[in-house]
Amino acid sequence: MGLLKAQVGEGIAILALLIIVLLYKNHDPSASPNLFISHLHTYKLRMSSEFDTGIDSHRQSPAVRNITLRISSEFDTGIDSHRQSPAVRNITQPRVALCLVGGARAFELTAESILRHLINPHDKDWDPDVFLHAPLDSDAHKFTLLENISPARLASARIFVPELLPESVLYQELLYGGTSPNGIQGLLQYFHLVEGCLDMIDQHEKRHGFRYDWVARTRVDGFWTGPVPPLSSLNASNYYIPIGSQFGGLNDRFGLGNRNATVAALSRLSLLPFLHGRGLRKLNSESAFRAQLQELQIPSETITVPFCILSRRKYRWPLERADDVPVASIGTVGPLNGAKCRPCTPAATGPEAEQAASKLAKRWGWPGHVRGLALCDGSGDWEENWEDVYAEAAGRKFENQRKRVLSRTREECEADFLRFEEQWEAWDAPPAEQICSRQYSR
Repeated sequence: MGLLKAQVGEGIAILALLIIVLLYKNHDPSASPNLFISHLHTYKLRMSSEFDTGIDSHRQSPAVRNITLRISSEFDTGIDSHRQSPAVRNITQPRVALCLVGGARAFELTAESILRHLINPHDKDWDPDVFLHAPLDSDAHKFTLLENISPARLASARIFVPELLPESVLYQELLYGGTSPNGIQGLLQYFHLVEGCLDMIDQHEKRHGFRYDWVARTRVDGFWTGPVPPLSSLNASNYYIPIGSQFGGLNDRFGLGNRNATVAALSRLSLLPFLHGRGLRKLNSESAFRAQLQELQIPSETITVPFCILSRRKYRWPLERADDVPVASIGTVGPLNGAKCRPCTPAATGPEAEQAASKLAKRWGWPGHVRGLALCDGSGDWEENWEDVYAEAAGRKFENQRKRVLSRTREECEADFLRFEEQWEAWDAPPAEQICSRQYSR
């Protein structure tokens, strides 16, 4: 009886998703977004009730209680999607939400590039409201490096105390954690981080009575060397991801799309039972991402994006196997599309680097064609003079602020955090004393 109940619950949820897919496919993206959304108000996917039926998937996890597929009646309000918020803007300007996710372990090295190229890029079509979703750890104090943003654009921040998520039989069958540093638990924690963006964006939209046109999501350990492509050059019907670093699926280190496509793309945790019900098994993060877009028939397109992921992980060098992972130098000229990187004296440049990268499988760690590609020997620790290499690539303007954050006293940290908290419209985090104390207890 319990198994039958579980199958019926899963069938209902899948049927609801299929109805949503059909509606999405037949939707004219040039029409009012509210016309599409108004048809979906009866098809909320409440994972906590549909799947709490004998399958031990979500019932113990507070992070996934009452999860809904947010292409729903939450926005069926008749309000124009461009309605002005308290911050006065050009009515023809697209509304953009930028969600930063992840641990701040390298944020002292990436914050300035994010500020310069993602938050303040001087693009008339790109004036994002900023959302931050991050775990509390010994590096969380570094987030005060964002305090140079105009307070009007700091929409919502959530710094949460991480909890283990239950690794149910469903998750063990569906996911493969062999390539994740923390196995299946690492995947679940990452999916929780990503999906948390939707909650905060939903709440902000409800408070102000508008709906975002575009939502971008990226990791806080990304080092940026330029802005994203102009929104005017993109098709609003597609969900955009970087080329390369596909690892058997789709690159999930950055995403940009319209509000409806973003729901499908960021619902990483709540869609896992749906993927399991479709018969999918042993997926890593990238292949699970590809599966959820394909199963929901959300069109995706690759673009060139100028950032890389700073990493201290060690990878084999020289590159010999098709599944090796390249580590690029942050001094590489061309866009790295989310490839792993570090500040290094390159071990291969020019034709030698291109030849090494050409050995990689295009559905795995292949970085794509990168102008001026420079590769590091990623098999060891960062080299001793990495700070000089970093300063040369990133510029020395940020050095004093970076060093101050790393060397400040606990009292200075707490004062900075109290001031930082006041700049956000919505703030959900432990007290400043608790955040700053982690820096000194490690």
